[in-house]
Amino acid sequence: MSREKKYILYSYSGKEPELEKLVIEMGRELFGENSFVFPKKLMSSRKTELGTLPDGYVLDVSDPDNPILYVMEVELKTHGLEHIATQILKFAIAYKESKPPLNKYLKGIIRSNPDMEKRISERLKESKRHKYLDQLIDDAMEEDVPNVIVPIDGLDESLKKIQDYVGVPIRYIPIETYINAESGETIHHIEPLYQLEEAAKPTEIGTFYQFNLKDVKVIDIPRIKFDEEHRITRHAQGYTFIRDKDGEPTGVLFWWYRNRVERHIKEDITEDGQSWAGTARPIDPSSYKLDMDVYVGETMYDRDTGQKVDDPKYRIRGKLKEIQRIDGGKKTKIFPA
Repeated sequence: MSREKKYILYSYSGKEPELEKLVIEMGRELFGENSFVFPKKLMSSRKTELGTLPDGYVLDVSDPDNPILYVMEVELKTHGLEHIATQILKFAIAYKESKPPLNKYLKGIIRSNPDMEKRISERLKESKRHKYLDQLIDDAMEEDVPNVIVPIDGLDESLKKIQDYVGVPIRYIPIETYINAESGETIHHIEPLYQLEEAAKPTEIGTFYQFNLKDVKVIDIPRIKFDEEHRITRHAQGYTFIRDKDGEPTGVLFWWYRNRVERHIKEDITEDGQSWAGTARPIDPSSYKLDMDVYVGETMYDRDTGQKVDDPKYRIRGKLKEIQRIDGGKKTKIFPA
């Protein structure tokens, strides 16, 4: 409800095509400014080659060194766990079988769309790994097991079990629409795929934020599984938050190159379990809590070596003790106040 108008929750029950249309129209808001949506209607003429088609595909090049192609299936919460699981499994199998023609067709769609081709060319200029469209798409489709993205009109906790049943990574994008009964005006509440964290904000030149930690332990947790469980986008860089279902920060994640993490373990963890992590990105002290978990993990791509990291892991875990702002040689404690 706004101060001037009253809105009620709109039901998409029985109106899946309507939700699909909204998802296509709001593609950039849902999937990020550097995403590209390929709706099913673009593929329908190639159904013989591509087989069973989902509602579309989403190419995310937020990080052009690590592009991701998602199989997109729009669902209604009323469809229930069994139906949604069956649909996802069906499209996961079809994806593996149709990869070669799909790869070729996506490249053709992009090259026939000047605006799309131009936007992707701009992203390629930011990449250390890819110079050409073909390289980008091949990398995004490297795995036979697809990433699946499910825009849905409400998220039931039971749906999170589907990932375990079907064995593919799934990201849900909840969408709630509210309508004004008098005017018919609608507003939407969404949880986008790619949220702009502090890590994406401009760097303050010459300023560094040092997170001092206690109770530090060396761990060995596979990053990919951990990130899926905590809904951490592969494209978050530098550091980001672990958030609860209400969006409140419950932990902090830092990512460094593997050799730097190993050096930190050997040189910067004291005998009494003290250590640190840090960033040059601006932070808001009110976002942090004493003793919240802080993890340091390995990046998925190591620019020091120019190689993709096999099986990246979280290697360090500690509790947040304090945060210091460092300007040159001057240190100022900014958390806790």
